[in-house]
Amino acid sequence: MEYERAGSRRKRSHTGAIAVMLTLMIIIVGSVVFLFLPEGKKEAKGGKLTPSPSPVLTMGAEKGNEHLLGVVLSVDAEIKTITLYDVEKEEERTFVYTGASSFTGSFGTPMAASQLTAGDLLDFELNSEDNRIIRANMPQMITATEGIWEKKDVDKLEIFPEEHRITFDGQNYQYTDGLCVMSNGVQVELDTLLPIDRVSVRGSGSRLYEIVVTKGHGYISLANHEDFVNGTILIGTGTEHTITEDARYLVKEGTYKVTVTHGDYTGTETITVARDGDSVFDVFQYGSGPIQKGIVVFKIEPLGATLYIDGERTPYYGEELTLNYGVYSIEVAEGGYVTYEASLHVNSERQELSIYLTEQTSPDGNESDDPTKNPNDGNEQSGTSQTGNNGTGNSGNGDGNTGNNSGNQGNGTHTTVSIASRGYEINENNVIYILGPKGALVYLDGEPIGTAPINFEKIIGSYLLTIVTEEGAVKNYNCTETNNGEDTYYNFD
Repeated sequence: MEYERAGSRRKRSHTGAIAVMLTLMIIIVGSVVFLFLPEGKKEAKGGKLTPSPSPVLTMGAEKGNEHLLGVVLSVDAEIKTITLYDVEKEEERTFVYTGASSFTGSFGTPMAASQLTAGDLLDFELNSEDNRIIRANMPQMITATEGIWEKKDVDKLEIFPEEHRITFDGQNYQYTDGLCVMSNGVQVELDTLLPIDRVSVRGSGSRLYEIVVTKGHGYISLANHEDFVNGTILIGTGTEHTITEDARYLVKEGTYKVTVTHGDYTGTETITVARDGDSVFDVFQYGSGPIQKGIVVFKIEPLGATLYIDGERTPYYGEELTLNYGVYSIEVAEGGYVTYEASLHVNSERQELSIYLTEQTSPDGNESDDPTKNPNDGNEQSGTSQTGNNGTGNSGNGDGNTGNNSGNQGNGTHTTVSIASRGYEINENNVIYILGPKGALVYLDGEPIGTAPINFEKIIGSYLLTIVTEEGAVKNYNCTETNNGEDTYYNFD
């Protein structure tokens, strides 16, 4: 019985010792916790804790370190520096980083400095003494505690420079002159943005810190599109546009199927447009080709004669006329002179055309100097200066009578030469007659062919006749012939 009472006393003694030890441990732990509480909470009364204000952009910073919100402009991995744009001070700054510098990416993922790209917005903690980066965190890590927001795939920005205001998604935001705008990794001016650009926007509250262009704009231009002017152009699946002479169209950067149409002409190409680029769609192969042009200089005597081209009065004195390649009807007229009519072929970059009008028949009926007059014919021709009438005889028969239907050449003696081997386009069924002045030397494009009167195969096109009279007078005549099935007569008396 005594044994049992002794054991019971020992158990009560052990239990009391344990209780004392637990009490002492609680007191010690409570004291330690109290020592490390913020000052605001130590001063709480009645056991009620007073919360301390949350620090802004501390990110666990050590006392004395600097914090800033900056946009990365460039990273130099060789000398280990990062150049950034301080969005608060609105200035460019450069800092060094070391192996001890910490960089945190999206959702707390560690990253290397070399993984940063121009345009990244980070919260930087810096050692002000040695200009060194201690740590930097991407916006996703800042957003939850510091109020930094980011909106992606924003378009249709409305910019109001006078008010320093930008509107998108129905909201107004303010910006300063130091707003950082990035495109293709470099800073650009705000006024380079267009409503069709797609951007990412970052800011805090109603203030914008940064705009990054994610999909910009460029242009599509047409070349050699003369055949398509006033036609239509369809770019991608958008709206059709009328093709104008400048033919330059604003589009988002990207790849498009482009179709041009005008009448029977149509063409389609796939065109890639780079940001701020101008992509050219050359439609030469889909039309008739670019219109070629030539310069024509007219030298006309007598001075003051009037020139008509395709029936339109055209100033020519001292002018270099630019005409599209093709065939034109020309007429030169002056009172008291025989009107000159011919076809002008424009088929070279430059050509000169000399035209000399001859005086009309005098009232007393004496022989005129009309270049269409046959010296063997006492009657005046009714044709133009280059071509005769329709098969009724274009020159007289030597006795003053009109020729018959079967022939166009008079009965006078003419020297016939062949120019078939000289490379001209000719019509062997028709003839060119040089009727006078008699005895004059005749040159064809500078090469002598004989003495007037002379005739040769009809040339189709333009050529130069040079007449050297027996007295030594020299005159040049630019002539143009068409394939009209008629002989041509010249009399340069």
